[in-house]
Amino acid sequence: MLGRKAISAGWKAKTLPPFRPTWELILDLTLPAHILDGFRIYCPFEKLEDWVADVTDRDAITVVAKKVLTELCSARSVAKL
Repeated sequence: MLGRKAISAGWKAKTLPPFRPTWELILDLTLPAHILDGFRIYCPFEKLEDWVADVTDRDAITVVAKKVLTELCSARSVAKL
């Protein structure tokens, strides 16, 4: 539906990539990077580093985390896309 191409780097172009490396790529690299980028988008500062240095309590992190969860990680948001 999104027109994505299959991962073919390091594998024969006509075969599917192995499950384990693909799964590790998604869970270890891609997913944390997207969540971190969500925090960058919804933090109240221009730079994420400035916000992290200014955070004094857990409530500030919770507010941004809830925005990331509801705006970027919910099934409803994905359905809208």
